[in-house]
Amino acid sequence: VDFAKIDALQLDGDAMQQIQTTADYLKIDPAVVAGIMEIESANKPNATRREPHVVARSLEKGYSRDEAEIMGRSYGYFQILGEGYRMMGYSSPQEFKSAITGDLGSQLKVFSRFVQAKPGMLTSLRSKDWSRIAYYYNGAGFRKNNYDNKLRSAYAKADSRMKKPVV
Repeated sequence: VDFAKIDALQLDGDAMQQIQTTADYLKIDPAVVAGIMEIESANKPNATRREPHVVARSLEKGYSRDEAEIMGRSYGYFQILGEGYRMMGYSSPQEFKSAITGDLGSQLKVFSRFVQAKPGMLTSLRSKDWSRIAYYYNGAGFRKNNYDNKLRSAYAKADSRMKKPVV
């Protein structure tokens, strides 16, 4: 993955323009991005969720308490778990946290790194394969929470909103 190319994206303008620019770069429907934001964080930029088992696993691997706490949390609009910081090209948990807790543009860049670093995820986003997207986000247990259908529904709502004519 060319992380420098992602970092060079010019994400200016309002939220919809930033989402559109990111979607264009990834070659996906912008309503997919908006739908994921809705389901993952209810469009709350500072949303966090602690995963105690990931914190414990990180401590067992020798990370400091501060690093383990970063790795054991999902952050922002996209609820991306800190544990995957290396996969996304960040040198440390702290560097990841700095990026994911930034503004929408910063979070969209982290999302772009995340979906390109996970083999098969970008293809699933492009084809709107809700079951595969749900699997990449929530693992094998996604069906018990009806996650794939929640994503499908959030996408449909976002798609409808984005296509409304401006009067």
